[in-house]
Amino acid sequence: MCITSYSIRIVLLSRYVTNYGTMAPMSYPGYVFNWTMMVETMGRCDTPKESIENLPFVKQMHFPDQTIDWEYLLDKFVQPSQFYLGGPPNQKRLRFLVICGMSERVEAIAFKVWRDHIKDMIHTANFLYNIDNSNILDRIREKLTHFEEELPKLKEITTILELAFWKLRMNENILQGEATRNSLLIARRNQD
Repeated sequence: MCITSYSIRIVLLSRYVTNYGTMAPMSYPGYVFNWTMMVETMGRCDTPKESIENLPFVKQMHFPDQTIDWEYLLDKFVQPSQFYLGGPPNQKRLRFLVICGMSERVEAIAFKVWRDHIKDMIHTANFLYNIDNSNILDRIREKLTHFEEELPKLKEITTILELAFWKLRMNENILQGEATRNSLLIARRNQD
């Protein structure tokens, strides 16, 4: 069964809509959805990854100001669950959810090689449905935090190196200028 954007909208309107805490009738821009609960429900059930992909898409297109608490979701998804079915579909779904949950932080990393390293860690993670996978998520988070902390240091070092090269060029130009002046003085003396 494939869940389309249209069917997600129907589910949203019928089940997850609240009018700022009340169940009173509401009009369009007043919809407030619990996106976190929807992603958790779909992620905990045997919902195909491709169907879950539609949910953040609908949220971003129609409700960009509403949020999904990805940190909460990631902590929940890596815990053992009686709802998960094992095997490759579960791993594929968990990897997708981890990528969604960390995408902003990963994309904020300035160096592509570091971004690729984090993505590779996620894509090769061996998430199992019946055990606690917190250690896998913690390793990914630690590496991401390490890269985030190293970036300012790297920028500072880069600035220092640029200044050192600039000074080296200035010294070379000064030496070259002095050598040119000296050769001109010698040439004038020889002419006299």
